[in-house]
Amino acid sequence: MHEKSEAIADLTKENEALRAQIAELTEQLRQEAEKHEELELRIEERTKELRKTDDELRESEANYREIFDAATDMIVVQHIETGEIVDVNAETTRATGYSMQELLDMGVAGFSPEGPEFALERAMGFMMKAAMGEPQLFEWGFVDNHGVFRPTEVHLKRVVIGGKRRLLGIARDISKRKRAEEERDQLQRQIQQAQKLESLGVLAGGVAHDFNNLLAGIMGNAGLALMKLPPESPGRCFIKNVETTAVRAAELTSQMLAYSGKGGFVVEPIVLSSVVEEMGHLLEAVVSKKAKLVHNFEPDLPKFEGDAAQIRQVLMNLITNASDALGDSSGTITITTGLMEASASDLANTVMDMNLRAGPYVYVEVSDTGCGMDAQIQKSIFDPFYTTKFTGRGLGLAATLGIIRGHKGAIKVESEVGKGTSIRVLIPAATHLRDEAPIVQAVDADDWCGQGLVLVVDDERFVREAAKSVLEEIGFDVLVAEDGHQAMELTSQHGADICAVLLDMTMPHMSGEETLTALRNIREDIPVLLSSGYSEQLVQNRFADKSISGFIKKPYTPQKLASVLRGILEG
Repeated sequence: MHEKSEAIADLTKENEALRAQIAELTEQLRQEAEKHEELELRIEERTKELRKTDDELRESEANYREIFDAATDMIVVQHIETGEIVDVNAETTRATGYSMQELLDMGVAGFSPEGPEFALERAMGFMMKAAMGEPQLFEWGFVDNHGVFRPTEVHLKRVVIGGKRRLLGIARDISKRKRAEEERDQLQRQIQQAQKLESLGVLAGGVAHDFNNLLAGIMGNAGLALMKLPPESPGRCFIKNVETTAVRAAELTSQMLAYSGKGGFVVEPIVLSSVVEEMGHLLEAVVSKKAKLVHNFEPDLPKFEGDAAQIRQVLMNLITNASDALGDSSGTITITTGLMEASASDLANTVMDMNLRAGPYVYVEVSDTGCGMDAQIQKSIFDPFYTTKFTGRGLGLAATLGIIRGHKGAIKVESEVGKGTSIRVLIPAATHLRDEAPIVQAVDADDWCGQGLVLVVDDERFVREAAKSVLEEIGFDVLVAEDGHQAMELTSQHGADICAVLLDMTMPHMSGEETLTALRNIREDIPVLLSSGYSEQLVQNRFADKSISGFIKKPYTPQKLASVLRGILEG
């Protein structure tokens, strides 16, 4: 019985210990459950955080891509070590015409242009400096999928993208800027050319004017000597040589005046094709025997206002140069006439003054298959006294330029060494036409004797003395004045007796125009014969409202002076 009680007591203790263990385990399970629940809460919170971070990353990546592709510049991301393209933006694919995958496969070298300035070694130099942390800014370019070269300005630098070091290249298409720079440079060259032509024109005009005054003295005195010498005198031939040489020198000054744009123009309505056709037989004689002359004339061309003689001189100069370009070789010279509507850009590519207007232009073009010219020679061919020939004065094309400038036209030159030259002369077609007669016609003055008092006004002593001697020789009494002020004094004293005034147009202190006005104020009806080395047309334009009686171009012979003066005095 006692043993039984002890056994029960032992079982009771074991049950209590077991309950304690169960309670302890239950508490542990409860604590573990709490920890598990807390862990699940933390996991859930972390999961939410990760999801939020992932959404933010995706949104950030989407924003980055949107900004990346929205950039108006081309952006290329490269591997910093290999230089391989890792990524490009949409503008890069649009500008190059290649897809992203094509660009990734091609690499930078695939669409880089050829040439020493675009050598791959040069590109690698920029990339190496940028990889070392030194940003690079340089001009480059690419060839799009149509084979068109596109210049660019590239900014290359090292960046970190997604934790990785990369090379970031930002390229901007500078085609418009390059074109603007080229247009600006071309305009600057045109301005410089115009300034050079203007300066040389002023110089040529000034030299020709002074030279004409000297020639007027030479021709006047030579003519007087011939008048004084008997027909059988052995000295007449020498004086004739002097006179002939002076005439040839006067032709040279005419070319210089033509270059300055102040040549002797007689303006009339002209049909260009007709002028060229009329010269056919003469042109055939000028060109080389081995040259074939081809005509290509446009019928029914509109007229233009100009000097037919000067246009013939232009054509002769162009044909002569074309023939010289062929040399002893066989070849073809083609003369073409036509009409074109010249735009501002067409005129910008010509040798021209800066104020030409777009519009209809008639043209004559002389092309040859000769030796051609390089760019350096083309820049100089219109300069006075420039020549590539062994003989010649180098005034042909210079005078041509002056004549065309005087006609408000332009010249376009195209040439390539070994492939020939083409020179096109453009003259504005006339929208209205007018015919103007010379101021006075010379008449026969052989054995004519004048009478009365003539006032000679000229700042050059040689001209005054020669004119005085000529006029006295044919019967006139002569007063001389060296400037406008002295002419006014003499006119005030002898105005009623003066039958005519020989007046120089260009004088210091008082110009011929100012002197003429002053003389008219003293005596309104006094006949005035204007004298100048410039053209009669220029005088007509300048003195249109001054009612001058006549014009004589320097240098002149005694016979010419007598003839013009007789025409004035006898009506």
